[in-house]
Formats: sequence, C-alpha cells, structure tokens
Amino acid sequence: MAIFAPFDCENVDSVLGHEILNRKPLPWDRLNYHRVREWLEKHFEQAVCLVGVLREGEGPNRAKHMKFANALHRVGVRVVFAESYAVVNSLCRSDAPEVVDTVVADLISKSKASIICYGGHDFYASFPLRQRREAGSRVFALGFPEFVSTEVIATVEEVFDLENDIGGFAHPLPRMRLF
Repeated sequence: MAIFAPFDCENVDSVLGHEILNRKPLPWDRLNYHRVREWLEKHFEQAVCLVGVLREGEGPNRAKHMKFANALHRVGVRVVFAESYAVVNSLCRSDAPEVVDTVVADLISKSKASIICYGGHDFYASFPLRQRREAGSRVFALGFPEFVSTEVIATVEEVFDLENDIGGFAHPLPRMRLF
C-alpha cells in the first residue's frame, strides 16, 4: 500500500515565512514537493500519495491559489481544496477559520495507508495520527522540528526535517543551528 502524505501547505508556508525567513517566501524559497516525494519513495521504498490541502481563495487571491495548485499538480501532488472538501463532506462551513486543519485531520483519519507522513506543525494532527497509529499504521511528521507541536512529536515515530533530512529547499534556510 502507498504511503499517504497529506500536507497542510498553508501551515508549512506560514512557518517558513513568519518563523524562519521573517518575510513572505518568494517562489524560489518555497518547499520543493517533488523532492519530498522522491525522498519519501527512496526512504520507505514505496509509492507515495502526496496530497496538498489548500484554500481556494476568493477574488484576487483565488488566482494565486490556483497558480500554486497547478504547480503542485504538475509535480504529481494531488490537490484538495479545503473549502469544497469541507462542504461536500459536511465537516464545517467553507468560511471556517481552521478549514484547512479540519480537512487535513479528516484525510488522516480516513486513510487506510500503512504509513502516514503528516506535513505540517500543528497539534490538531496529533489526534487523527494517534488514531491511525492505534489502528496499526506507522505515523511520521514532516516539518521544521523546532516548530512541530509537542503533541505531534509525542505521537509520531519520527519527525523528518524538510530542509536537513529531506533536502526540500533550493538553498540553505536561515535557521538557528543548535548542533
């Protein structure tokens, strides 16, 4: 069975911009999802179902979100638009502030994969990850370890660093190096 890797794209981008770069990430700063897929396939020696959860956006933001969605699609990432998914699956209103979190948690809880790799940092993912671990799945996190919630860290087998373990960026990020 393939590895299931749902990404909270908004969260990964937000941590990169607000916590690491201290500015809005430019296109060449962003995570290379193709590299993530390649690394996961090599590390686990299995096919990967990489899912990027995004907001659809409204007005001028919609065009930006669609451009990003198309870029993800071109590198083989299955794109899930949070607002539509939430409404179709009766999870929450499309304008709920945490719609992306709700959708990522639902995708994790419904996964039947033997290996689940959550891409993000937020505590909300610890609940469905724990549920899947108790059902027999191996669970991991992909993110910047210094920003991954303690609940997620306590739930997963290992946290893989998007920069240092996976090599998901084109250049070194300005992160505090403790070791």
